[in-house]
Amino acid sequence: MMPSMNSHNSQLPTPPPTNENSSSTLQRIFSLIEGYKSGRYTSDQSWLAFTVNAEERAELEQWISEDGYCQDKLHWGYFPPYRRFVIWKPTPAHTMFLARLFDEISWQLRTLAEGPAADFVKHVRFQGSSAYTPIDPDYGRHDPDGSFGHEEQWCPGVVVEAADLEKGKMLRRLAEDYILGSDLEVRIMVGFQFSQQKKDATLSIWRPQWRGDAWYVGSKVTTIRHADGKPNEEPEAGLLLHLRDFASEEVCKEFGGEIDGTIFIPCKSLYDYLVEAEEMMRIRLTPGSPQPALRKRRRSPTPKEELDTDIE
Repeated sequence: MMPSMNSHNSQLPTPPPTNENSSSTLQRIFSLIEGYKSGRYTSDQSWLAFTVNAEERAELEQWISEDGYCQDKLHWGYFPPYRRFVIWKPTPAHTMFLARLFDEISWQLRTLAEGPAADFVKHVRFQGSSAYTPIDPDYGRHDPDGSFGHEEQWCPGVVVEAADLEKGKMLRRLAEDYILGSDLEVRIMVGFQFSQQKKDATLSIWRPQWRGDAWYVGSKVTTIRHADGKPNEEPEAGLLLHLRDFASEEVCKEFGGEIDGTIFIPCKSLYDYLVEAEEMMRIRLTPGSPQPALRKRRRSPTPKEELDTDIE
């Protein structure tokens, strides 16, 4: 269900200039983005969805592509079957958690770069949140939360998404857009779901599956943290990636059979990343104890510095 923005409109600045025929839906989306920019829009919802038509989508995409804030701070996507345009602003906890995860994956890749798979691994790159556009127009364009891929491939092989409760409901649709929309060249989507509202946290692995007459996307879900707050300490439970997940079958064939390495991060480590991210957030949101006032003074600018400020 599309979230209502009416309760926030009175607090938001004037939306950016738009075509005089822009719809009320576009005006609400533009106002939301301007509210994010100014810091005046705050909400527990970090995943917001709007139903748009083709003309509205085209205007939105043009405006967002020209806006630096949107490119740097917001993720967005589109689900064609539902005509649903989504805006996703990663939470600080998700961002901190993913930073630890990506560091660990990158480190394990470097250790594999010294083995038989070295020629393959040295071309695998962390590709960040680079926009993904499917080759099949029936599937949607998205900004992943993170991705890894081979230099010789047009799209990532591994996509990672971190989700709260609302975004978590769309993980399957995201996996379908990435994997099926790329004709299986995206090999795997990794989903993490956790939020401030619930203690439990899960890991989901999404892969293509052939079922009789067509390719589908199937998943395996593993608990990272139970509802009572305790970690999953089973030694074999965790995130398992094969080197072949990082590139399409066609690219893998170019490197023969010497790409059989794996990357594994146990659930206990994922739990530690999560707790660490949440603790960092707690510290940031907790006011510090009063400190003695600091005596501070800027140095007066020299005549030369004053002149330099006028140079075009």
